[in-house]
Amino acid sequence: MYKALCWPDERFELCSQEMVRDFIALNCEGVKHGVTNCKQLSHFRATNDILKPKELFHRRKIRQYPIDPNFSHGVVDRSFTPMHELIAHKYQSDWLEAQMKRLAHLYEQQHGALDTFRSEACRKEAFRAYEAEKSARLGMLGQGIPRSGEAG
Repeated sequence: MYKALCWPDERFELCSQEMVRDFIALNCEGVKHGVTNCKQLSHFRATNDILKPKELFHRRKIRQYPIDPNFSHGVVDRSFTPMHELIAHKYQSDWLEAQMKRLAHLYEQQHGALDTFRSEACRKEAFRAYEAEKSARLGMLGQGIPRSGEAG
């Protein structure tokens, strides 16, 4: 009569359930007692018996922590992207600015690593001689081998 008015209690149902061997607990206890091979483990299981209720044997673990709706498979959801920023190509311009800042040192004028001329006048004289001789050399920039004559 009163059973309909109260919640079912699992503590009383555990006594009436069928008990099965708990192999995980048996293996843990075997390791604690120094069991190292298969023969010793089978002997340990035969002499020791650890039981647990059959219903608990197949029951899944219940999460102890609350589930956050912002998580999916352990990864936080991405925040919402405003449409006006997409339309204005804000992300592209931000990326280009970041690249230019990161590579600014590459675009600066670099000075020569070697200074092989005695003076600036010697360097200018050598450059004038190179420019004058350029037409007599093969190649697009006039840096190839000297022309020796036309084949005919």
